[in-house]
Amino acid sequence: MKLNVGCGKDYKEDFVNADISKNVKVDMLINFDNQPYPFKDNTFDYINCQNMLDHLHNSYNAVEELWRICKNEAVIDIFVAYYKSHNAFGDLTKHSFFNEHTFDNFTENCDYNFETNARFEILEVKKIASGKRKFIPIKSFFDRFLWDMYWAITFKLKVLK
Repeated sequence: MKLNVGCGKDYKEDFVNADISKNVKVDMLINFDNQPYPFKDNTFDYINCQNMLDHLHNSYNAVEELWRICKNEAVIDIFVAYYKSHNAFGDLTKHSFFNEHTFDNFTENCDYNFETNARFEILEVKKIASGKRKFIPIKSFFDRFLWDMYWAITFKLKVLK
């Protein structure tokens, strides 16, 4: 089984499509801030989680819940705003910020993984560069290119149980 978490307008065939919004096509209305999620342990082989985790009040608990409802070796694809982007801080609905090391505490060899039993192998981390570039005055250089160089980050995690 496959789950499309926070599907928004991206309804996917052959997935369980879930979102908090009543204004989009869904299979299940779910507020992902509320745990536990209405799924049994070890239900999903794959989870698509696009533009959702950074909107939750407690993304840490949400990640633990995603781990719980996944089967061993399931894959979770995550797409969120990169912590240094205006996209992360310019949206009042964002509550969590993500960088290259966000999921390190969920890995087997991390010294700080004692807070959770959830474990992942990080298969891929990819920063997504900001859109089209145009000439920017020198006074905006540092703001635009060094702070807001990337607008999103993706993670591919393999569930370990």
